[in-house]
Amino acid sequence: SATISSQLNCTGDIICSRTLTATSYASTSDEAIKENGQNALLEDCVKVLQDVDVKTCTRTEVPGQRIGFIAQDMQRHLPPEFANIMGIQYGDQPLLSFSYDRLVCVLWGACKALTARVDALELLTHP
Repeated sequence: SATISSQLNCTGDIICSRTLTATSYASTSDEAIKENGQNALLEDCVKVLQDVDVKTCTRTEVPGQRIGFIAQDMQRHLPPEFANIMGIQYGDQPLLSFSYDRLVCVLWGACKALTARVDALELLTHP
């Protein structure tokens, strides 16, 4: 056990084989470091939601059943514009990884698209 009571800056990956707990996680997303911002196609978000299934499985390196995604399933169905969701972890062997937190953007887009569909249907049934 260690306590760090000041800012910790890391320039490389942090690999943790156990649970990582914090009161919050923040990703830099300021417009000062981004260019050419364009809206993602909501249809792409809905397609990922429809095409990728949630799995339950037993992992080989930790005990017990787990719920999640298979990285290859996700990779197969992501449009090229969503490439920053995927990654590779290098260790004994390269393993595909992906960012669960970036999936929030995909789900946000899917929710917006589906909300628009519900709104349109409500207009048809309750003009």
